[in-house]
Amino acid sequence: MIVHWFGKRSGIVKTTVKGAKGKKSAYAGKLELFSMCEIQIMYKNTASDLHSLIGVEMLGHMSGIRTSYQKLLVASYFSSLLEYWLNPEQEASDIYDLFLRALDYIEQKEVAWKGVTHFEKELSRLLGYSTLKIEVQKIYRESPRSLELRNKLEVQLRGKLKKG
Repeated sequence: MIVHWFGKRSGIVKTTVKGAKGKKSAYAGKLELFSMCEIQIMYKNTASDLHSLIGVEMLGHMSGIRTSYQKLLVASYFSSLLEYWLNPEQEASDIYDLFLRALDYIEQKEVAWKGVTHFEKELSRLLGYSTLKIEVQKIYRESPRSLELRNKLEVQLRGKLKKG
């Protein structure tokens, strides 16, 4: 199993987790989507950005995100934007703080289209882009998964709520 992590100092880190699906796995119940964890990684001395996970401690579940399809879709979309824009293992403390605030909001509140566009604008600002529309369009051309998620979100949220 390959798991992607996003840390304040480490940025996006990809790890392999051997035996994660086994019945007696040490990782059982610790690899939930959008959870806060402290991890231990064995970095490999190769050109690959894939490392080995050797330990994980659950700090918080953020289980409210998994209570609805819409919340999970929004969190997944935000993650796909980070995967697209950030280089592996690039420190991004401001973006980490934005992402954490977004996940906290998603967990506790009903999601709205206004929140999605706010995250896009803030991410664009933190990345140093002044024209969000151009950059968002670039994302969609180069990252079909982000476009697919955004389209699903727009249908889900605009069908339920007014455009914010």
